[in-house]
Amino acid sequence: YGISANRNVGTEMGFDDGFDRFFVENDRRADDMYDTLRSWLRDIKRSEPYFIYFHLMDPHFPYMENSPYFPVYTREFDEYHAQYLSEITYTDRWIERVFKLLRADRNTLLIFVTDHGEEFYDHGHVQHGPYLYNELQRAMIMVYGPEYGVAPQRLGGNVSVIDVMPTLAEFIGAPLPAEAAGTSLWASVTGAEDRGKFWDERVLLGNRALPVPPYEEHWSAQRGPWKYIEHVGKVAELFHHDTDLLEQNNVAAQHTELAAELAAAIGAARGAPRATGESLQVPVDQQLIEELRSLGYTN
Repeated sequence: YGISANRNVGTEMGFDDGFDRFFVENDRRADDMYDTLRSWLRDIKRSEPYFIYFHLMDPHFPYMENSPYFPVYTREFDEYHAQYLSEITYTDRWIERVFKLLRADRNTLLIFVTDHGEEFYDHGHVQHGPYLYNELQRAMIMVYGPEYGVAPQRLGGNVSVIDVMPTLAEFIGAPLPAEAAGTSLWASVTGAEDRGKFWDERVLLGNRALPVPPYEEHWSAQRGPWKYIEHVGKVAELFHHDTDLLEQNNVAAQHTELAAELAAAIGAARGAPRATGESLQVPVDQQLIEELRSLGYTN
């Protein structure tokens, strides 16, 4: 079962493939999404074991003022930032309701993932442009499944949303496609194996293309607490997250050898063959264009 508030993750793009039921409506609010899920509950329970993909978009521009949370946040933040924080709290409350609706405290593996953050002039911009600083790139993954050995803990090291699919595949005992990226988190989240050294030594790459021709690309490489960034038109930057999580102090000049190693990892990735797949011609009407533009997917 799939429910999405983002047309870019919907039927037009083929994301409904393999689902028994898939619903998508752009920018639908979390309370409406919850109502759709609740209306499916009887069928969902009849089809156990089930898989649900539930995609919320509320903490996304344009932000709304959600009561009673917004007035509380205005005491500490400007109006724009308070709107965003009220969206997060509003969404959090509806995720709690979904958890209770599905009785997810029993016999359920729940993975909560964010795909990016938002910037509020941390590096001179707002929203989520094509940049690779922490306020945008540092996403969150939470795994809940006490009946399957997932214990309360916080894992260090560099993990990524690309690790979610391998984790789910291992959990259900499914083979992983040869072309799949990422590494399963299952041994780490269950405590079956201490893989801290692997996550710390792993190099994670980031890549964003500018939205205008010639579509030049920003790149980042992270290993352990060190993160190296090459933004088009800027000097290379190196940050140490143990002392500078907000990425304000560029220490590339003080650690030239480390910067060169991470730059080489980016260079290898630039020259490597890109993943390819079957091409798909999607009929696009004006409404879809406007909806994708409102989400920042076209210009």
